[in-house]
Amino acid sequence: MIFFAMTYAFAFYSKLLVVFLLDIDVIYGLRIAREVLHTQALSMPIALATLVLMFIALYIAVALVLVNASGKSLLPIGAPLLKAAGPAPAGH
Repeated sequence: MIFFAMTYAFAFYSKLLVVFLLDIDVIYGLRIAREVLHTQALSMPIALATLVLMFIALYIAVALVLVNASGKSLLPIGAPLLKAAGPAPAGH
């Protein structure tokens, strides 16, 4: 359940981080389903989701290194998916 809460929280930061955490959610869901169903049929989807997770993590790491080295966003990680709603402005 903690990963779902983290996925929601990261939706306020970046779209790519949401995809990253959704992939983690999928991996954990598939692993739980594999153990509950006592099947090895889910091993390939777990492996593919793990590869996707690896590539997303590598992309995020390279993007952060490049932005720190150059001061420019060369590899975009996306704007926030959600925006926090603040209090309504006081009306007079």
